[in-house]
Amino acid sequence: MILVLGDADDARGMALAGAQVVRCRTREEVTRSLARVARGDVSPSMVMVSAPVYALASAEIDALRDRPRGPIVLVLPETAKMG
Repeated sequence: MILVLGDADDARGMALAGAQVVRCRTREEVTRSLARVARGDVSPSMVMVSAPVYALASAEIDALRDRPRGPIVLVLPETAKMG
């Protein structure tokens, strides 16, 4: 399973692609989602994080990435806004 911690734009697109998505607007929402992974409540093989969400809790996301036997953590590049 792929878990996406995303802002509104990334979350919408990834949900359409079939990923489990958590829309994160605050640092607390990010850390709560990361805690669920750390406890084993969810067991994703990969966690994809949008750039704005990474900015909210970069140290905690890096800690998940560095865990032995943890999921692959991929921080997505910033997306260009149209308009």
